[in-house]
Amino acid sequence: MNEQLWFFVELFSSLLLLAGGMALTMKLTRRWYMKRNGQDRLKNYANETHRNVTRWFTASIAFLTVLPMNLGKWPGYLSLFVIIFPLCSLYLVFGTYQWKKESNNNDDYWCGWWILGGIFEWLMLLIIGRQWLEI
Repeated sequence: MNEQLWFFVELFSSLLLLAGGMALTMKLTRRWYMKRNGQDRLKNYANETHRNVTRWFTASIAFLTVLPMNLGKWPGYLSLFVIIFPLCSLYLVFGTYQWKKESNNNDDYWCGWWILGGIFEWLMLLIIGRQWLEI
């Protein structure tokens, strides 16, 4: 198979696996929240700043994770510890601060913890799986 074509196959399969894991994590977290509170969250974001930071965070994590892995410039574990973990930790602190400032329901920020924790674990499995299979 052509090398450029194989690059795009790997890139889109990584994005598809990542999107599937994110969707599953969000669905399970939504079920947990509804079971605990009896209704869905009224707001998905604490405020407009939280929404904008979430958009940029998601785009940067996807770009900084999938592209270096497919280009083969960085080993996966290095991108996990140098890029992903610090960004996720920083975003988690920011999101918790925003939710505590805007909402009196503690489950609102716990929902953010569950979603980000699940996505981080999915990223970790994707990176380790790709290295284990030596793709």
